[in-house]
Amino acid sequence: MIIDAKLNYRERKLFLIRNDGEVDEVDAINPYFYVILPKRKADSLQRLIGGEEIWIEPTNYKAIIYDGTRYVATDQYIVLKVIATSPTMIPEVAQNLRSIGFRIAAHNVRYIIRNTFDLDVRFFNAVPLYHGLDTSIMDKLRRVEGLVLDVEVVKGKHLVSLYRWRPFEEVRKDDVISIWLEKEPERLRKLMNEAALLIGHNIIGFDLPVLRRAGLSIDLTTKSLFDTSYLLATYGNAMKVGSARALLDVAMILAKDAGITEEELDIKRRVRGRVEDLSEEELIRYNVNDVVITAKLLNIFYPFAAVVSALTQIPISEVVSLPSGMVAEYFLLRFSEYLGYVPEYRPTEVSLKGERVYIAGERKEYRNVIQTDVKMMYPSFVIRNMVDPTLYIGGEGINARFDRKRGIGIIYSAVARLISARSVTKSLKKKDPLFEPVDAGVKSILNALAYGVQGKTSGDAIMGNPICPAKIFYGTREAQFKAIEHMVSKGYKVIYSDTDSFFIELNGRETSEIVDELNSFLKRYGLVVDVEDIWDSMWIYRKKNYILRKGNVVVLKGSALISLQRFYLPEAVSLRDILYEEDRARRLKLLREMIESAPVEDLFIRGHQMLWRLIGVDIQRIKRLRERRNRYMMVMTDWGEKPVLYL
Repeated sequence: MIIDAKLNYRERKLFLIRNDGEVDEVDAINPYFYVILPKRKADSLQRLIGGEEIWIEPTNYKAIIYDGTRYVATDQYIVLKVIATSPTMIPEVAQNLRSIGFRIAAHNVRYIIRNTFDLDVRFFNAVPLYHGLDTSIMDKLRRVEGLVLDVEVVKGKHLVSLYRWRPFEEVRKDDVISIWLEKEPERLRKLMNEAALLIGHNIIGFDLPVLRRAGLSIDLTTKSLFDTSYLLATYGNAMKVGSARALLDVAMILAKDAGITEEELDIKRRVRGRVEDLSEEELIRYNVNDVVITAKLLNIFYPFAAVVSALTQIPISEVVSLPSGMVAEYFLLRFSEYLGYVPEYRPTEVSLKGERVYIAGERKEYRNVIQTDVKMMYPSFVIRNMVDPTLYIGGEGINARFDRKRGIGIIYSAVARLISARSVTKSLKKKDPLFEPVDAGVKSILNALAYGVQGKTSGDAIMGNPICPAKIFYGTREAQFKAIEHMVSKGYKVIYSDTDSFFIELNGRETSEIVDELNSFLKRYGLVVDVEDIWDSMWIYRKKNYILRKGNVVVLKGSALISLQRFYLPEAVSLRDILYEEDRARRLKLLREMIESAPVEDLFIRGHQMLWRLIGVDIQRIKRLRERRNRYMMVMTDWGEKPVLYL
């Protein structure tokens, strides 16, 4: 079973990495892009660029071109392949041809992905999504085995902890092994070289470079590398962690979903910033704990990326670094080729303006709040209004009109297929939570395809026509704000809304009453909401920054609040613990206890600039105070807004 692909550019070989560690080596294809031109001008292209390093081949694809207002399929144009000896030549040649009036396509496809498309590589033995949804993908993922590793360097010595991980299996701490590189280099080398998949948090940026600099010989050309920090840099919002990157921060956010215990979080918290002070036994315990946390998070992260890879034929090592919009764009190109078409790419000129956030009031607390989300807002709007660059018939902005009978409807058809697939994955997810990654993978492609591809704001877009994203943006915006006006006119208190979500105070009303009223209005737009959650309390700091609380669950949304949690508070203070307390007086008492009882080095592990601003003392002077004392420095920050004490 193929789990990843890598390219040897020098030798033009494609390495197909299997889950059992074997590697299939095949010849890479020649890099190419498409030129779309009138039949009578085919000879002119040959005269311009024909030669030993660049040559031209015919195709059987039908061209889709932009005629000034819409995209149309035409027999008056032909599609030719412009093939080069090196992938680095493709962008320059393509842009040079565009500059003199030629229509071009598929010139921005990464070379390795062009290989896996054309060679029809089936990752995880799964059928690509344009053929149909393969629901057996989860069973295939169970056959994957990877080596999770984490490295700590203390006083020139390298401790490496490793764990053989399989998706969806219980993570067993006792199965983690720890090896000192200096004592057992051959054992470590053998374990790592035998693994087909190496996994870690920042493994590419830290762990592997550190080991290689220390003299460990590892052949990475035929390894699949999965770095959870790389995935989060691209899909942090989809993974519910936002901008969080540090392992502890991510683990705290996803502790419940990943099954991470409070003990495991506590081990991570207590050691943070003081690794060099640990004994050998403590260091091993800490290192093993990091591996356990990473392995538990993998049961969320790896299946998501693997499913996207399987559904799109894009190598998983590429998926982790590709924005969902680019994944959807590649999928759309492949779907078009599958149908026998090559659409023209055009520079995008989309500029959409308009507020999408509604706030009843800043720095206010609301009780008993229902949160509703519009189900598949952009995809539903696209289908209801037939928004597709090949179906456009007239009008601009929100008044643009589309007709399913007037064109091919490639984007419309792709979105419709994915909506059907999503209905299946949602039902599967309800029956078995393990299908969550399949559903999340389809959802990420679907949302990006419905709007992200059409609303691209830079570079060349496949069938780029600003009329389409303008219709979607202004149409859904109208639905959002008209719905708020309607609910307010009916006596409901809408306190917050952001694009596809509505927060409404219950005020003694039944949940079903609010949802029914909202849906009765939104049905004219082809949209439907359902209940996301009901919260005991919502405190709004400002736009896109708010705190939700329900029992012991506290959710922080927005970078401003995360910054307040991490930097404005001393390190020993837990914002979440404070928010668990209902009574304001008890919160203040707890806050003082946290600060007064903490060792001084725990108060100022991070935030050099903030500490200097607060007390005018350099952080290095504070960090030198290592011994425990009976009296501790107490620092109360000067909050103008005191954001966490109002809940």
